[in-house]
Amino acid sequence: YSGLRPRLDAAVAAAVREYMREFGRRVGGAGELKLTLVVNWGEAAEAAKEGAGCAEAAPDGSLLGSVGCHVAPLPPLPDPPIRAEVRGAPRANAAAKDSSWVADRAPLEALMRSAEVGPINELLLATDSGELLEGSQTNFYAIVDGAVHTAGEGILEGTVRRLLLEVCGREGTPVVLSPPRLADAGRWEGALISSTSRLLLPVDELYVPPDGEPSGEADRVAVFANGPGSLAARLQALVAAEVEAHSTEIGLPAALAT
Repeated sequence: YSGLRPRLDAAVAAAVREYMREFGRRVGGAGELKLTLVVNWGEAAEAAKEGAGCAEAAPDGSLLGSVGCHVAPLPPLPDPPIRAEVRGAPRANAAAKDSSWVADRAPLEALMRSAEVGPINELLLATDSGELLEGSQTNFYAIVDGAVHTAGEGILEGTVRRLLLEVCGREGTPVVLSPPRLADAGRWEGALISSTSRLLLPVDELYVPPDGEPSGEADRVAVFANGPGSLAARLQALVAAEVEAHSTEIGLPAALAT
């Protein structure tokens, strides 16, 4: 809806200003922040309208819903090696960020935290035939013969994914909209994950643990070289610059912005 964007912008600006008033001085400045927006639709919007009066009608008479924004410090990027493991099946409703997915992935994340090899940074969801569609909270890519391979359907097409595809088009890097296959991992020149909090992040190690067991050294199936000069490192830098170029400034009072 065209009426939703102004409400999102207003919610973000108000939440960031309030966060800065409450915590900015205490933590020595805001640094980078992680923003989570929640929009209620349908029956939830009707309830919000009756309870708090914060839902409004779209031109077709349906409810746009209530808008909420949560602000927290953005955790720093993890130190390498960045590890991903293949665990779990694709989501039933991949086209939307459904809050029920948080509960659905909890058992998988518990196993991830039990890894014997060190911190695992992401879970990759695979079909029965071994196609890697996406991560539990990220989009996923493999670099094969100088081309970026990523699923073209059955996924949530994230904002950073869109920027990566734009960068690849501008830089002449081929893109194959087909899910990478786990069986081909030995041929990959690199792998990456992307999200709004991590932007584009090269994966250093890939693990395939047995069902119900934490990842161990014997489960590592691939190691990638992501040093300076690698395509993964180059794309990471280009996407970071692209995100900054597409950013929207939030006006803050001078007393809070300094």
